[in-house]
Amino acid sequence: MGTRGRFPLLAAESQYSHEPRGSPAVAEWSVTPLPHTGNHEQATGPHPREELPAHPSTVPARRPHPGDRPGRRGSRPGRAPAPRSGRRRTAGRCCDDRRRGPRRGSRPTASGQLMTAMRVGLLTMALLVVGACSSPDLPADGLGTIVEVVDGDTVVVDLAGHRETVRLLGIDTPETVHPDRSVECFGPQASARLRLLLVPGSGVLVTRDVEPRDRYGRLLAYLERLSDGLQVNMALVERGYAATLHIDPNDALRQELAAAESRARAAGLGLWAECGGPHEPLA
Repeated sequence: MGTRGRFPLLAAESQYSHEPRGSPAVAEWSVTPLPHTGNHEQATGPHPREELPAHPSTVPARRPHPGDRPGRRGSRPGRAPAPRSGRRRTAGRCCDDRRRGPRRGSRPTASGQLMTAMRVGLLTMALLVVGACSSPDLPADGLGTIVEVVDGDTVVVDLAGHRETVRLLGIDTPETVHPDRSVECFGPQASARLRLLLVPGSGVLVTRDVEPRDRYGRLLAYLERLSDGLQVNMALVERGYAATLHIDPNDALRQELAAAESRARAAGLGLWAECGGPHEPLA
């Protein structure tokens, strides 16, 4: 039997021409394309009824299924994969999982509970501090209304619905209501003068200095009358109803008040003429 008779199938199947080892003769085999019949392929050689074994190079491609995933052979029907974000995954877990929050249903650890308690405590302390600073006990500079004149250098002012006892800064008048002192010279006149300058119900601008309160809890401030802009502290010193009293660090009007006192003393006004100076006992 010749070569074609012994290997009829290989002649129809092979796509290559090669030379067997150890044989001087060269066998040439031709390639004949195998048509696709749906189930298997048939050779077109001298024995068409015989079936050839499937060769990898001649097996037709499998028809794609509508549910197949792209790029994977034989995959089961399913949804198309979501586009990859480009982040590397390690052991089935995204490399940035540690950046994410706790998984749903996870229990907080003891350290997490401690941190939460510390945050709540700090927030509570901050709210208490803000509340203390914004309480009526520490009113800000602003507009007020005169409620009452206590003596020559002390008044009661309504500040945003809260009443404050205000001690006029930088001045001192003779005492009239001090619990440990008797009525001093020119004290009643100084109180009467202040009642004329600040009528109850009149508006004033309250301005504080560095130290907001004295040892008695009174608010220390400069008062300016809103009706005409009169600086009340300065007006009392200029007319001799008050002397200067400077206590550091409150010295915003120190030089101006000292100059006004010098003019009043030189002119012999008020207590400088009647009493010879402040804090003299009433004759």
